[in-house]
Parts: sequence; structure tokens; C-alpha cells
Amino acid sequence: MVESPRSTGLQRILFSIRSRSLQGLVVVVLPMVFITFFPPACIAKKFADYPTRQVSECSVSGEKAGLKIGLLPLDDPKEEETYFHTNMTAKGLVPVYVVMQNSRTEGSFLFEKAKITFGSVNSGVSGPQVHSTSGTVMSIVGAGGVLGIIGSVKVVHASEVEENLIKNELQSKTISPGTLLHGFLYVKVTNGSPRERIHISIPFTDTSTNETITLDFTL
Repeated sequence: MVESPRSTGLQRILFSIRSRSLQGLVVVVLPMVFITFFPPACIAKKFADYPTRQVSECSVSGEKAGLKIGLLPLDDPKEEETYFHTNMTAKGLVPVYVVMQNSRTEGSFLFEKAKITFGSVNSGVSGPQVHSTSGTVMSIVGAGGVLGIIGSVKVVHASEVEENLIKNELQSKTISPGTLLHGFLYVKVTNGSPRERIHISIPFTDTSTNETITLDFTL
């Protein structure tokens, strides 16, 4: 059977249409398959959000002039891996969760992180060996110092660990009546097991009287 030029041209047009349809199908289907098998959550490694704790949930707590403060050291390796993706305590850095609650109905408190002091509690010593924590996290995180603390974490992942440390760090702030302030302090300790005890002094200012008040804790 001899095909006419007209039928041959029609076949070419139909083949072209089918090809374009298949190409469009591939363009649409491939991204859907990629997203199905490789969702964004699997591509980017995520850090779990540490739950907000109340003062009553912390291992140590105190109150003065209507400001309640609770501290909870996060020195369990499993918890540290969950929230920081590295065992920080084993590398000489203890994450300490701090929550502050202004229980007043009137009057605020000014908290300045740079004024916190901490030190190790040694037997036979009348008081703690106190060191300022001003810039503690930035001295570790800045200038590539995070690699010295994180150690075994891959370099590619170190920047994500650094960002997470900064994100969760306790920040200076005025604490209004009925509000909470919470975050982590990263306290340097001497490597060893069991972990050395830590003394932390947290000063704050009553904005209505400009009086500086201090709460002391031992962890």
C-alpha cells in the first residue's frame, strides 16, 4: 500500500504532538517523584526544638523580689545529640537551660547576660573560682573555634551546629510583668567523669528602683 504525501504529513504531526505530550509528562512527573522520595526534611538536617520549661520543672531554682529563676543542665549525651547534634559535655562545654519568670503584676527586671559569672566548685575552697561568661559562646563559635568544641562533627555540618547554638543562646532582655525569658548558657568545664560541679551567679536589675539583685546556683 502506497502512502500519500497527505497521510504521511498527518502521521508526522500526530507523532510530534505525542512526543510533546510525553515530554510535558516527564517534566511534571520527575519533580513529583523526587519530592516524594527525597522530601526537604530528609535533605536538610533539622535540630529538634528544646521545649520551654517552667521554673518548677528545673533541677535548681530560686526567687528574689518577684523574679523566679530555674536552671537545668543538659548533660545527658542522648539529649545533647537530639538538640545540638553533638555530645557537648564530653568536649568540655555544658549547655545549661535557664528560665526566668517575672511573677510581678507591675515592674520589670533587666537581665544582662554579660554580667553572669560562673566557676567550678572545688572541695576545700571557700568560694567558687569565678570567671566572666561575657562572650563565652562567641569565643567558642567565632573564628572557627566551634570546630575545636564540636570535634567529630563534619566541617560541612559545623556551621549548622554553630547557628543552632546561637539561636538557642540566652539573650539579654527586659523581663516585663508576667513574662518568661529562656535560653541556654554554654559553660566551659574541665573534661572528666563525673562532671565537675558548677557555681553560677545571675544578677538582674529592678528597673523601678535600679537595685541590682543576685541569685546564686550550684549545679
